[in-house]
Amino acid sequence: MYENDAGERFTLYVSTGAASPEAPVAFRLTQRTEGGSTTRSLYWIDGKLAYALSGNFDERRLRVLADLVHARMGMIARAASSP
Repeated sequence: MYENDAGERFTLYVSTGAASPEAPVAFRLTQRTEGGSTTRSLYWIDGKLAYALSGNFDERRLRVLADLVHARMGMIARAASSP
């Protein structure tokens, strides 16, 4: 979980054992409203890892965060697999 100076929070979940490395990356959005607050989650599978990013953000902002996470995780994976 990350919280910025304004008190906004988002949570990133990562799990192993997902789809094959050949499967295309596809983002999916879910949302849940409870007590007047809407929590949205974007989830995707990339290779053998599954990700879910959740927070009380509008869809556009959550997508920007998910794109940043996806790009950064790809950089980390490539660096880890380099000789």
